[in-house]
Amino acid sequence: MANKRMARAKTSLSEFGVVAWGLGVYAATRLAGILLESASLASMLAQAILAEWGTGRMGVAWTNPKDSPNTTKTSRRIVLGAAFGFGAAAITVGFLVASRAVLLARANVALASMALALVTSGLEAVRSELLFRGIILRALEGTRATTLLKVIACGIVGAAAAIGDPGAALRPILVELVLGMGFGTLWIHDRGAWMAASAHAAWLFALGLLLKGGLFDAQVASSSWGGGDAGALGGSAAVVAVLPIATASFAWSALATRRAPGVR
Repeated sequence: MANKRMARAKTSLSEFGVVAWGLGVYAATRLAGILLESASLASMLAQAILAEWGTGRMGVAWTNPKDSPNTTKTSRRIVLGAAFGFGAAAITVGFLVASRAVLLARANVALASMALALVTSGLEAVRSELLFRGIILRALEGTRATTLLKVIACGIVGAAAAIGDPGAALRPILVELVLGMGFGTLWIHDRGAWMAASAHAAWLFALGLLLKGGLFDAQVASSSWGGGDAGALGGSAAVVAVLPIATASFAWSALATRRAPGVR
């Protein structure tokens, strides 16, 4: 009994250490954002590098260490993740337009701006996935946490990070909660970062194309349904639009728990 209690205490300490280190790395990325202008390419690059270095020291992996390196499999993971991200963005924007939460107006297309948006989306996705999903999943690795609990934890961490954003409001935080669960599901399914990071990058890039001047500019309805000054993802319509992601995450988690209780 004493040995079991010591083992549990050691495991708890290890989990605490991973989370504490992750918080330290997150603080460093926020500082980099403040010093280098948070939306700039230099800022995103610095934050992605810090996240990669910091989470890598805690054993957060892009690919399951038990899998042998395989370029074909990695490419497939990236493509599938991108398909998930683009699909989720298309469904979300489609609902926002259909429900009149936003109106879309054609924007002047600038290829250089679109290329920059693609790069910054990728860097932001790398930073967010490694810090907000990778760390918590690493901390829960080897514990008795079920797949569903891990998925929910991924969402909670993403929502908690959104609370620290300037002008944070309830509805955008709920959207981040759902998105975090969706990306967390991909992490667990893929046993690594490739699919989730690709999905997150595609999501950000697609929203930029469809709502933020890439191909279209969004005129957001000035109501709680549309979001008003909070943006296209700041209204009740956005919360409803991403509910299919939550549903899919819960359904997959339940299925994974029944069929493969040992999944990470």
